[in-house]
Amino acid sequence: MKLKIDSLYKVLLYPKAVFRLNLKSYNLLLPILIITIISIGLSYVNSIFFAAQSLDNNNEYIRPIILLFSVFISSVSPFAAIIVVSIINYIALLVMRSYASFRKLFIVGIYSYIPLLISSLLNIVVSLFYGKPLGFTILSLNSLETDPKSLFSYFLNSFSLFGVWSLYIYTIGIITIFENKSFSNKKIIVITFINVLITILNAIWNYLSRAT
Repeated sequence: MKLKIDSLYKVLLYPKAVFRLNLKSYNLLLPILIITIISIGLSYVNSIFFAAQSLDNNNEYIRPIILLFSVFISSVSPFAAIIVVSIINYIALLVMRSYASFRKLFIVGIYSYIPLLISSLLNIVVSLFYGKPLGFTILSLNSLETDPKSLFSYFLNSFSLFGVWSLYIYTIGIITIFENKSFSNKKIIVITFINVLITILNAIWNYLSRAT
């Protein structure tokens, strides 16, 4: 059974149906390829119109390096993040004496990344409209914070509509994996808490990396 391309947008509204259809599939090439192409495209636009424009004229030779580096990072980082989250949840489930194959957790991670990809796309579109990069994530709580460089601002930036949407899809994916098995509500709460904690730690990491 192959992963169908329409699952990549149907998962936004019908996650359980999509997971029931695709969790038994071994073909991950299509979603990986699509996410990679979109991520590279977004990174290319961001590098051409924003990052490279911030360089002085004396640093023209650095632009191709920045572009190549951005393309590489954008093609690797989504899947690196999905792998790390899958490993953490895999271990957490084992600790709670619930087994889920790493492949299934990776599939859930891929589909739950779709809202974040849409968020990046909207950020680029709005940034192009204003002619400068946004200092916050679209539809996040960050608009309530006056200082965009504060740690609190990074926390607010992490909890956007698309971030919550992604977390919801991931939770539905975990529930679907254990649909015909014993999996208590307490375990669902623990997994949800772990993924919220990962989001918070990611906000701290982004803040520290920007500060250095």
